[in-house]
Amino acid sequence: MNRIAVITGCWRRSAVVDACLRSWQELGAVEIIAAYTPGDNAVKDVLRHLDCYAVEAPNRLAAKFNAATLAARDIDADYFLHMGSDDLVCAKLWDVYRTYPGKH
Repeated sequence: MNRIAVITGCWRRSAVVDACLRSWQELGAVEIIAAYTPGDNAVKDVLRHLDCYAVEAPNRLAAKFNAATLAARDIDADYFLHMGSDDLVCAKLWDVYRTYPGKH
């Protein structure tokens, strides 16, 4: 099975972020690397509570994804999925990714 980590950028809507991150954890993400905006304490608390790899970055989507992607260099995973912090994935699709036989 492939080890999948998720990279995301967060901004406000802490309840939505919480629901999505929990769903990725339940599916088996080996790590969630999330960038959040300075001062977004509600999201920061969610990331801390869910034991995510959290990175602070300016409130520009590209800056958050870049910061999270750079932080992911230290994560041991076969594949990284870039996901929006409000994106859900069904278990069937996740299993396709986990069993993908391609090169790593």
